[in-house]
Amino acid sequence: MSEQANPYAAFDHHAPNHRKNAEALWAELRALPALAHSERHGGFYVVTRHSDLRAAAAQHAIYSSAFGVALPSEDRTPHIPEEVDPPLQREYRKILDPFLARGVVDQFEPIVARHALALLDSFADEREVDFVARFSRPFPVLASIESFGFPPGDGEQLLGLVTGLIANRGNEAGKRASQDLTAYILNLLAAKAARPDADIVTAIAQGSVAGRALTQAEQVSMTRLLLFGGFTTVDLALSCAAYLFAKQPALLRRLHEAPDLMATAVEEIVRIASPATYLARTVTCPAQLGGAALQQGDRILLCFAAANRDPEMFEHPLDVQLDRNPNPHVAFGFGTHRCVGSMFAKLEMRVALAELARRYERFELVDEDTLAWGQGETQGFAQLPLKLHPRRTATR
Repeated sequence: MSEQANPYAAFDHHAPNHRKNAEALWAELRALPALAHSERHGGFYVVTRHSDLRAAAAQHAIYSSAFGVALPSEDRTPHIPEEVDPPLQREYRKILDPFLARGVVDQFEPIVARHALALLDSFADEREVDFVARFSRPFPVLASIESFGFPPGDGEQLLGLVTGLIANRGNEAGKRASQDLTAYILNLLAAKAARPDADIVTAIAQGSVAGRALTQAEQVSMTRLLLFGGFTTVDLALSCAAYLFAKQPALLRRLHEAPDLMATAVEEIVRIASPATYLARTVTCPAQLGGAALQQGDRILLCFAAANRDPEMFEHPLDVQLDRNPNPHVAFGFGTHRCVGSMFAKLEMRVALAELARRYERFELVDEDTLAWGQGETQGFAQLPLKLHPRRTATR
């Protein structure tokens, strides 16, 4: 089909600043009688309606993650457990779940709070900062590694590796950062195997599935996903929160005046941010979805951000309502592949947002015209220069 006959043939979530103009496009796609089809990256269907996305995410036997959730597919080791389907996926999850379950993660709050306070204290006297570089990116890295069993003294080293890999993805510097991170993980896993601790990294080092010990490649993959899954989600959600506070100062003011809204505020900000903006699935057999007839081997692209703005599910979906309840967003996924670390991510968000609301009266964008969204599967701000306006009395 030509691009003239198919106006969505050129849809490309990797296009520069795709997210900047996406709201209107997502609304268009949701209103279509059938899923739009793009001819980019080998061809794929775009799933934007909330009901269609949930239907696909709930049927892993038909819409599989095992062929990769990136689009186009990447030549790399599968991300475990994200790119493994049940029943094996559930065995991998059993290794991680005991450390990341609701209620269990509360034990990490003192660690999370300590890192949030230390980072914010480091620029307490400054009035203009890059919020991403100074807070939203380092905070989840430093808070997570200590909570998960990485040596706390390795925080700066890991932060450098993670930042270097993100900034240089796809080039030689990125490859070196990836190799250095793998070497670090292998050394850590060996240390945990020799001297076990009661933490999630030790559980991976000692883990088994299908009656056998995890291979070294499986251990590395699970540890890397543990790092990047949590880091990216919280980084992008917090930078989105700061952007929203700058655009709508009443949001930060309300959060300060009504701290009891924190739990619903976190859900609403994550809904708006939708850090995992797109994830792919592969069709395993003929199926009908969203008015489209799909064939075995077809690729679909689940757009979580579009589903989270579906007016069929959310009243006034473009409004940021800190007290929105219920809030059936899918920002953490849906079904068997729902984010394993979502409870820990929400803990980090609650702690960070509470401290931001306590310290600051308002934020101001330095130059909105220069802001650029990232592209690809996870979309957010790579930089967010802000002018900071502290409260005159910020007492704990």
